[in-house]
Amino acid sequence: MVRHVIVAPAPRLDEIKRRYDGDVVFMVEPENKKGVYAALNSAFFAFGRECDYLTYINDDDYWLPEFGAMIRFVEKESVYDVLYAKTLYVDKDNKVIKKQACTNQFYQFNELFHENVILLTQQTTLVKSDFFFKIGGFDETYNLVADTKFWIQASLMRPKYKYLKKYVSCYTLQPGQLSKDSKTQAMEHERLWKEYPSDNVMKRKMALLWYRLCNLNIYAMRLMKIKLFCLC
Repeated sequence: MVRHVIVAPAPRLDEIKRRYDGDVVFMVEPENKKGVYAALNSAFFAFGRECDYLTYINDDDYWLPEFGAMIRFVEKESVYDVLYAKTLYVDKDNKVIKKQACTNQFYQFNELFHENVILLTQQTTLVKSDFFFKIGGFDETYNLVADTKFWIQASLMRPKYKYLKKYVSCYTLQPGQLSKDSKTQAMEHERLWKEYPSDNVMKRKMALLWYRLCNLNIYAMRLMKIKLFCLC
């Protein structure tokens, strides 16, 4: 069984309730805190212990049918602390812009992060609730990259994880979204690099090389798309 919790500002809640029915829980964002991570923490700490696995998604993204296959997988194989798969990047008209590059390198998440690679997106993940609470949720002092910090913390704990080579979600790229705030993102990345250093340059470069090699087909498809656009 899947339980859906929608967290939104109080003025929007009535409108949202009219749009969604069924087995859905509605929750008002915390009044004394701001930001998506405060909203997520409030929902997870309120309801998360009632569930075996947790995940979340933004209102402009969506899951594909293969995400259901991911849920069915953990119903049979509930030994994993973390599961992740791949996403499609789409525009506001749901046209695929590109496919995500990803690999089975979760334990090297921090090394890849120091090479400016974010291995996964939250739209493709399932996390065992006990493991989420062991980490302590999201660090609300970060405005944009608390989820990246969460995955670094998780990877350094060496959990039992599973990477599924499936596209299970769509991530919408559009002007005005928070992740486009490159200045804040750069400042928070620098802070996170200092908080979780990775001084073994050779280890980082080898992790990056393997990541690139595993995604040669993705890069080739992107180049072919660019070439086709140039010919038109």
